[in-house]
Amino acid sequence: MSEENSQYRIDKQLVRRAFDKAADTYDAVAALQNEIGDRLLERLDYIRLQPRRILDLGAGTGLFSAALLKRYRKADVIALDIAGRMLQRAQARGGWFRKPQCVCADAETLPFADDSVDFIFSNLMLQWCTDLEFYKSLRYEIDREEPEVKTLMDFSDSEGILKAAEKCNGSGDCRKTHHMKGGMCPSYHATKNEKDTTRGRANALREFLTTDTGANKFN
Repeated sequence: MSEENSQYRIDKQLVRRAFDKAADTYDAVAALQNEIGDRLLERLDYIRLQPRRILDLGAGTGLFSAALLKRYRKADVIALDIAGRMLQRAQARGGWFRKPQCVCADAETLPFADDSVDFIFSNLMLQWCTDLEFYKSLRYEIDREEPEVKTLMDFSDSEGILKAAEKCNGSGDCRKTHHMKGGMCPSYHATKNEKDTTRGRANALREFLTTDTGANKFN
């Protein structure tokens, strides 16, 4: 982080102490966190993956670490949080023989080797991070110059094919079944594979058209 923005750096010691202090009463007041966590779990119904090792990043008291253990009965679940007292509560969850593996650490300095987990579950944790590099991949850079992509079809009503691809806002509604007032992506409902969603195809197209350096981006 640049010196001019250093005033916005998060004091991790204060964060740790605040969550340690709140550990005993956190679950009773975490209505928003619980609601979003439940929705994240519902999304897993649409993903064909049987992970062996799951990282619950910013696990807090381990409420969803326990839910992941129940959902993936052959997987190890790592509950990582910056606050030790929150993890004490997480350690009490699970069954007699299967409990979350608790790790007290900072999400910005993970103590794991590359490619050592199969997927990451994270619920409202990013706001407590300062310098995560992948923020750059989550949003467009300010004033970034977009390439001009020539096409045979006319996309002028959308200001070009890239803007047309951006109309997929990433909400994942294309993965919903008709029971959830969805069903606009028949290819996904046939395969249950994320890459076959409308969102997956739009993201792949946008990334390819943006980063390819060839003269003909469709070649």
